[in-house]
Amino acid sequence: MAVKGECYDKRRAVGPILDALKTAVEAGGTLPAAAYCDPDFFRYEQDALLRRTWMLAGAGGQVPNQGDAVPVEIAGRSLILLRDKGAIRVLSNVCPHRGALILSRARSALPMLTCPYHGWSFSLSGDVKTMPHFHGEGIHGTGKDCSARIQEIRSGVWNDLVFVNIDGNAPDLESYMMPVDAHFDGFDFTSMRYGGTFDLDAPGNWKLVAENYLDNYHIFAVHPSIDASFPQDRRKPARLIDPPLILGGYDMDSARPSYLGSLPVNPNVSEGLKRRNSFFTVFPNVLLHVWPYCVMAMQLVPAAPDRTIERYFFYFYGAEETLGGDDGSRDAAMAAYRDVNELQDFPLVSAMQASRASGAFDQGRLSPYWDCMVHDYAKLYAEALQTAAMR
Repeated sequence: MAVKGECYDKRRAVGPILDALKTAVEAGGTLPAAAYCDPDFFRYEQDALLRRTWMLAGAGGQVPNQGDAVPVEIAGRSLILLRDKGAIRVLSNVCPHRGALILSRARSALPMLTCPYHGWSFSLSGDVKTMPHFHGEGIHGTGKDCSARIQEIRSGVWNDLVFVNIDGNAPDLESYMMPVDAHFDGFDFTSMRYGGTFDLDAPGNWKLVAENYLDNYHIFAVHPSIDASFPQDRRKPARLIDPPLILGGYDMDSARPSYLGSLPVNPNVSEGLKRRNSFFTVFPNVLLHVWPYCVMAMQLVPAAPDRTIERYFFYFYGAEETLGGDDGSRDAAMAAYRDVNELQDFPLVSAMQASRASGAFDQGRLSPYWDCMVHDYAKLYAEALQTAAMR
């Protein structure tokens, strides 16, 4: 009952924004500016939406070996992603003793988890192992003395990407990802290997970052290298295909962008998908870019109303020792993504965030051809928020 009461109070605080959101979406518009800026609304959507659906938390490639563990933050909760007995497990990063954080940085080959506050240790499945001096000086406790354990978070893996559902009540992950599997039926993701990761700190709300990623209209004005490789007549506007999938893409011929070098083509891809690269979102926090020779998955980590951590995961075709080719193409591809976003997109995202925060902008004037995805995204967001909040 306490959780419901807390959620009710939060809803009352953001009621006018929710009403404005509903009115705007029903009228064919976009999300109101306050949905990108208001601190109360930011906290509300974390509780009412992000903790109640599937969220990308990381990649199996981050924890390749037994005992590897990395701390991650999802919807305001600190979690631990780890590998135990060949499987991925996600635990709360909060010690059940006094609430201290257990893991502050990535670690390798841990035999157990140890809280830095009082030295309590836990198995990699979260069970208490030892509690130093629990009964007094030199009188230690064990799991037999305490039933407390680290909370395990519901998780699932889709092609190495690790998803979590914090409240544990979302539909199963296989069903959730079914639209993506159906659309990419001719693409063998399992033959792609994890190739690396990096983070960028985006100066905007996570929804604004997602909309910018899906916007195929701004390419000619902002991204000259992409426009040179894929002129406007070969770009398709993103559209809502089947929730949670909003999809766009480029038609390709035999040429490839210079910034992707000579990355080897995955032979386990249908001919149709070899002639196309697709960019899409798996709502709410996954942005994917699928090429026949490279897959980029971006995790959006909402850090504040006006700040988003973009975490990039890359997958390439090839044996581990020659992954992505041996001519520097892999590093060049990753650097190109960094430059396109950090140097070209971020100044614009920052400006759009500022205009919404200042009250100078609320509802835009949209292109009926290119900007349908903005309304599609607003509609998907509004429906997901309503559905999750009703559970």
